[in-house]
Amino acid sequence: MMIGRNDQCWCGSKKKFKKCHGLNQGINSLPSSELDMGKARKHFYETKKCLAMDISNCSENIIQAHTISKSSSLSPIAVKGHVLTFVKAIKQTYEKHWIPEKIGIKNATTLQCFCSKHDNEIFSKIDSLVFNFSCETAFLLSYRTLAKEYYEKELSVKLLNLCEHFLRSGDEFRYVSLSSAEKASLRSLKAKMKAYDTILRDKDFSKFCYKVFELPESLKITCAAATFVDVDINGNEIQNLTDLKINKSYVCINTIYNNGKPYTVMGWDSDSNPDVPKLIESIEKATDPIKQLTYYIFINVGNICMNPDWYHGLSDDTKATLTQALELGGVGHIPRVDLFPLSTELDVY
Repeated sequence: MMIGRNDQCWCGSKKKFKKCHGLNQGINSLPSSELDMGKARKHFYETKKCLAMDISNCSENIIQAHTISKSSSLSPIAVKGHVLTFVKAIKQTYEKHWIPEKIGIKNATTLQCFCSKHDNEIFSKIDSLVFNFSCETAFLLSYRTLAKEYYEKELSVKLLNLCEHFLRSGDEFRYVSLSSAEKASLRSLKAKMKAYDTILRDKDFSKFCYKVFELPESLKITCAAATFVDVDINGNEIQNLTDLKINKSYVCINTIYNNGKPYTVMGWDSDSNPDVPKLIESIEKATDPIKQLTYYIFINVGNICMNPDWYHGLSDDTKATLTQALELGGVGHIPRVDLFPLSTELDVY
């Protein structure tokens, strides 16, 4: 259990644990239902922490930082200040589709993982409405995305540890498998963050690689995520994810607006992510790279925002394909090679 007696209780009561659920004994003090897990998840996601390397110079103000720029990338796709993003009810299972819900751009894609000082110092170059694509700006997009994944993975592992008794009682094998995979992912992300911190500290972006795909203006989505590279868009295995002892290759994917036009930027450091070019090559050689890329994003990225009119204008078949891709991409027991290649038509632009 990763909660101290003097920490705030996992239930969100704002009381110290020892004066709330900690008054109970043993397992009775821990989450014992999906509702409890939902409370604990909400509590953990309110954790404030600056992930900047030099935390000695942090400001005291940990902000709700956008992982996708509000002014440059969310505003262009918003309708009356709102976008659509996918959410999943706690009691839904992988057989059920995720649901797109409207959210104001002020609160969309925000996490409390940087203080105001470091957020401005590190990311100001990519939060402007116009910037040049370069190794440096591609790195900064990727660094913020990687920090998001690392922050969320820490919280996920913390939640699994806290809810261990409840989850084991329901399906011990699934819990052990999920816990092992999440802890391995956290180790890989920690190693990636260390490598990225070194690049940022030294300001040596020469070994950082990126690929920019210009998107049609009718494709009105944005996204930000770091995802492991396991298969290409044809379903060919690139690296074996079942070996939990090795650090995995990751690629950072950002679909953004720059100077009013949409782009997808894929970034990786060449030293620790040698497998990414195989994925890039498979996309470039596709008959319709943009549709294949869009499908790949929905398989691998949960942090997606959409223009409401664009989404509601899609055919029912395309909506079903995209939501199923989003859902199945996160189901561990389904071989990911089985999700590719895209076999149906997508009218995304």
